[in-house]
Parts: sequence; structure tokens; C-alpha cells
Amino acid sequence: MEKKSSPAPKGASAGAAANGKIYLFAGSDDSGSSSSTLEFDPTTNAWASKAVIPTPRRFPVAATANNKIYVIGGNNASPAVATNEQFDPVGNSWVSKAPLPSARTGAACAEFNNIIYVFGGLNSSVQNTVFAYDPVGDSWSTKAIMPTARQNAIAVVANNKIYVIGGDLNNATALSTVEEYDPTGNSWQSRTPMLTPRSEMFGGMVNGKVYAIGGQMFRSDGAQAITAVVEVYDSGNNTWTSGTSMPTARYNGAFATLNNTIYAYSGSTLSGSIGFYSVVNEAFSPANEALFYIHTKN
Repeated sequence: MEKKSSPAPKGASAGAAANGKIYLFAGSDDSGSSSSTLEFDPTTNAWASKAVIPTPRRFPVAATANNKIYVIGGNNASPAVATNEQFDPVGNSWVSKAPLPSARTGAACAEFNNIIYVFGGLNSSVQNTVFAYDPVGDSWSTKAIMPTARQNAIAVVANNKIYVIGGDLNNATALSTVEEYDPTGNSWQSRTPMLTPRSEMFGGMVNGKVYAIGGQMFRSDGAQAITAVVEVYDSGNNTWTSGTSMPTARYNGAFATLNNTIYAYSGSTLSGSIGFYSVVNEAFSPANEALFYIHTKN
């Protein structure tokens, strides 16, 4: 089934799922940092505009806990911000929450047991810090540092661990690094690297497998190159395999998983370019090993 494209081209946005809907927050559009909040309903195949985010920004992260979505960090051109704002999908309203202990942009983020973890990112330099947010207490704590400092990685939960995958060093060197964080033991271990070094990917977990989708690489001359490659990580045997490529190569978009389907929406389709943002929205169903076009207009 073809689904509907997002209403406006955007990149550097944050995505999350809640109450059977997919959300697209903030990011960049052709006029600069965006304040929009967009909701996609896969059941009705429709997008709707929701209450604008109080702080427009690029490269925030987002996660859902206790049926609320938290949009954290990012930047408004420069520098990084520590902002943490809570969106209530039912009430269509925003509330400011305790800010990050230190400003971050381009971090990775994941929720585990209703605690939100923010990994690495950039604040003047690439960071290896890990901050944990408790929405109930509206408080932050600092956790064991990540072995590899990086920005623009993805963080995916699988089998009670969080996998921080890929990323880059100051937009110059893409990484294949995979590190496993144990939230219960507050400890790290290195795992098998990705087959293809990448940053600013889409990602998700379905049926215990972690999917690293698309992203950008850096050529030997330092120029950016985008990719449609999909790689699948099996945490049980610590191995990577190649999967079905995404139809539209993209990076720095938003992603969320809902009902065993990974949604990869918006992003940039031309490497090294500003203003070439996309309304492409593609959904990956690992059960069918197929990517379904939702829209291909740029």
C-alpha cells in the first residue's frame, strides 16, 4: 500500500512513535530551523500538523516514555542546546522539562524501561558522555562513558541492551563502531562493527534484529556520499548481514518503529548539500523483507 508523503521537505529532524502514530519534530527546512510537529497515522494514511515545538532546532533526538515524547538537545544554527521539551500526543501540548546536564547536538537516544538515554553528540567537540533521564522525577543522572566519542550515531534497543551504532567524528570520518550498553549493569562492551561505516542513519529493531538503514559515508577525499545500504545485526550471535537496500538513499532524516515496521522519513537526498530536503517516507517490513515506497518526491 502506498502511503502519503510528509507535508514538507525536512532534514535533521527527530522521530518517535506513540499511541499508534508516528511523529516528526523540528529539524531543518529551506528557511532554517523548523518548529513544526507532524503526525502520521498509518491506519488512515494521513498527516496532520500538531502544536509547534516551543524551541525550533536542528539535530535534536526524541524518545517516548510513559506515552509522552521527549525532544532533547539539538542546535539552532549554533551552538548546541540543552533543551528538553515534552510533547503530549493526546493533549497536543508541550511542557518544558529539566534540561540536559550539558548541551548536545547530533546525539543518539533510546528509551529502556521508561528511562531515556542520550549518548555522545557534539558540544564544541565530539562527546562520549551518557546521560539518563527519569521522566517521573524529571531528573538527569550521568552514566558510564561511552568507549568511543562520536556524533550522529543511532541507538537501538534489542534484547535488554542498547546498541550505539556508527556515527562520525566532526563530520569527517564515518564509523562502523558498535558498542553495547547494559542499562542494568551500567557497563559497555565492544561488538562486531558494521559492514559499512556510516553516520546519520535510520534504524530500528524488529523481532530482536537491529537494522541500520541508509546514511552517509565520507570518501577518501573527505567528500560526503550517501548510501541506501541496509545491514542487519543479530545480537545473539554478534554478526552483521546485508539486507534489502532502501529505495531512496538518504541521511539525516527521522525514524521510528511501529507494529514491527520501521519508518524512515524525510532527510537529505543529496550529499554535501543544504536545501535538498526530502518528503520521501519509506517503511520497512522485515517480515516481508521489502521496503515499500510511501513517496519519492523531493
